[in-house]
Amino acid sequence: MDHIYLDMFKFCIVIWLSLYGSWFILGQIVFSIYQTLLLIIAIFIGLLFLKLQPPDKKYVEEIIGRDPCEDDDGSLFIRTIAHRGAGLDAPENTLAAFKNCKNKGCICIELDLSITTDGVPIVFHDNDLLRLTGKNTKLKDLRWNELSKIDLSQKHPLKERFPNTKIAKFDDAMEYIMDSDIRVIIDLKDTNETALNVIQDTFKKRPKLYQRALVSGFNPFALYKVRRTNPKIACSMAYRPYFFSHGSYSALTGPAERRSKNFVAHRCMLILDSLWEYLHPWVAEMIGLSVILLHKDVISMERVRFWRSRNIRVMAWTVNQPAEKLYCAKCLKITYLTDTFIGETTAHNSNNDQLIANLVHNNSSSSNKSLINESISNHIINSTVNESNEDSKTK
Repeated sequence: MDHIYLDMFKFCIVIWLSLYGSWFILGQIVFSIYQTLLLIIAIFIGLLFLKLQPPDKKYVEEIIGRDPCEDDDGSLFIRTIAHRGAGLDAPENTLAAFKNCKNKGCICIELDLSITTDGVPIVFHDNDLLRLTGKNTKLKDLRWNELSKIDLSQKHPLKERFPNTKIAKFDDAMEYIMDSDIRVIIDLKDTNETALNVIQDTFKKRPKLYQRALVSGFNPFALYKVRRTNPKIACSMAYRPYFFSHGSYSALTGPAERRSKNFVAHRCMLILDSLWEYLHPWVAEMIGLSVILLHKDVISMERVRFWRSRNIRVMAWTVNQPAEKLYCAKCLKITYLTDTFIGETTAHNSNNDQLIANLVHNNSSSSNKSLINESISNHIINSTVNESNEDSKTK
C-alpha cells in the first residue's frame, strides 16, 4: 500500500513539473515574442523619425530635368552629364574642361571635391597624382601651393590643345559654373568634417545651387549628414558591385584589384558587399535620395523600373561607347554620365528610333538577329566617324 502512495506522489510531481515547465516555456516564448514585437515597433518608429523626405520633385527637375521616360512637355531635358567635365575631351576636373563643356552645349557636369592637407577645397578625383601626371605622390602629402603648380595636361591625349592646365580650386570652379548657369553634380571624394562643411557653406553662399546642384558620393553616412543638416539639398548615391572589397568592377572581367590582401579582411569586405547589395535600396530611401547613380554594367530595364517605382531617378556611369549611349538613351531611357562627347549626336538622333524599328521589322526572324545587330553597329560607327570628322574640323 505504501508503494502505491509513493508512486502516486511521484506521478503528481511529474504532472506538476510538466505543467509548470510547459507553462514556463510557453510564458518565455510569449514574452520573447512580445519583446521582439516591441523591438520591431521601436526600430520602425526610430526609422520613421530618422527617415528624410526627398526634396520636392519640381526642384530636382530644375537640376537634372524631367525623367527621359516621360512625354516631352517642353520642359528641361538633360540626356548627358559630363563626367569630370568630359575628361577624355579635356584634362578632367579642370576649368578648361568645364569651359569645353559649355562650348559643346553641355548644361550639366559632374566634378569631384577633395580637400588638401592644409584644408583647401579643390576639384580632384584620385588620392594620388600617378594616373594624371605619372608622379607617384599622394595628394595628402602636398599642400595647395605645391598642387597649384602641377600641370594636369602632361599625360592627356589632347595636351597640345590644353597646355599647362592647373588643378582648380573648388570655389573657383563653382563660381564659373554658376556664372555659366551650368548644372552640377558634386561628388564627395573626401567625407570628413571639412568637406561636409564646405558643402554647407557653398550652398549658403550660393542659394541658387538648390536648383542647380546635386551632392553625390558612395558614402551613405556622409550623404545622410548633408541632408540631415540641410534637407533642401538634393543628393544622389553611387553604387557598383564589390565596392568594399575591390577597387573597380567590370561585367566582362569581374572585380579587379582587391582592396586588402589580408584573407580575413577581404572576406569581411565580401560580406559587407553582400549586405550592401541588399540594404542599399532601403538606405537610399532613408537618406531621401533623388537619384541613384548605377554602374553601367549592372543596369537593366528591371533595375530602372525598380528604382522608378520608388520615385528615384536612375543615371548610368560611365557610358563612353556610342552603342552604350544609344542603349541608355533609346532603350532604358535614362540620363548617363560620359567622359566624351563623341557619339552624342548618334545616341540622341531621333532618326535612330525609326532605323532600329525598320531593321527589326525587316529582319524579324531569329536567324537574322546577327544581321540586325551588325546593321545597327555599322550605323552607329559610321555616324560616330562622321561626327568625329566634323568635330576635328572645328578644332
